[in-house]
Amino acid sequence: MLTNQACIGKNLLTEKKMKIIHEKMKSSIYNSNKGIINDIFYSPYYKHSLKKKYRLNKLDRKPNIGMFQKAFEKWNVNIEKSLFIGDKNTDKIAAYKSKIKFYLKKNISLYRQVRKITNNEK
Repeated sequence: MLTNQACIGKNLLTEKKMKIIHEKMKSSIYNSNKGIINDIFYSPYYKHSLKKKYRLNKLDRKPNIGMFQKAFEKWNVNIEKSLFIGDKNTDKIAAYKSKIKFYLKKNISLYRQVRKITNNEK
């Protein structure tokens, strides 16, 4: 999972609390359909942050491709056999720049959408 989290840079949420939210989300996804999120890459970047560390590394923030590059390298991703589902134009742009197939998140469960995509259903 690759996610922009400017709320951290804006001091609306701490990284610790965000990680708790991510763990709850991972647990919920597993409990509902045995789905597994192996890793979460996030960008806390916010250019006007009061904390210098959150003003740095803007290359990770989508539509830039820093998080994609890190994930591809860490997980040895075969881009030809992979896909990226996002709900924003920045997701689409980043996927295009990363040369990974993009699908817009539909108004159905993510699980159902992935099943339809991978089974070539309409």
